[in-house]
Amino acid sequence: MDCHVTVSAEFPEVEKEQLSAIYAGLARRGWEKIMTMGRDVSTVWHIEYDDLTPKRAITKANLAFTRCAGGLCKPKFVISVSDERPVRG
Repeated sequence: MDCHVTVSAEFPEVEKEQLSAIYAGLARRGWEKIMTMGRDVSTVWHIEYDDLTPKRAITKANLAFTRCAGGLCKPKFVISVSDERPVRG
């Protein structure tokens, strides 16, 4: 089953340069920053995993965001898993 994972994340108390490095790390891991009508919704990310259970997809997402924070902060996030792509408005 394909799992579409959407994460809304905050990286508290990191500076702009550090945040850019975190975002670049997420992009290198295949995460897509959600853009809506030309507006950057920088705290919402999406990825599609093939053939993962929802539980395993959540674990991978958790690890990706924690690793990309690189010890700069403890990220705060909400993870949602679905078999459908997120709807963009």
